[in-house]
Amino acid sequence: MPDPHDSCRPVTLPSGETIRVRGAGEMSPEAAAALGEIVEAARRKMAAEHPADPGTEELWARLNARMDTLDISLRGVAHETGVRFSTLFRIAQGRMPGGDALAAIERWLAGDV
Repeated sequence: MPDPHDSCRPVTLPSGETIRVRGAGEMSPEAAAALGEIVEAARRKMAAEHPADPGTEELWARLNARMDTLDISLRGVAHETGVRFSTLFRIAQGRMPGGDALAAIERWLAGDV
């Protein structure tokens, strides 16, 4: 049986961002600061190794604007377009989808779905 104290819990980093961390016990301010440095280093590495595609940024901006207009979630877009949620999430992270997914998204953005 899993330890009830060993679960995901929110931790606020020195930057003010709250992330979920799995583990037992409370995190000291020093540990939270160290974790914040690790998170920032990982983000810098990811950005350096996988720079965002301007086309993907533009696609995400259009997707996000349409979602706001329709008051729909990313999961709702996945349901309406037939594009997997994980694919839509990757667009939000700056990665361009494959051809079929892109075509389905473009049809939805044009209101053809």
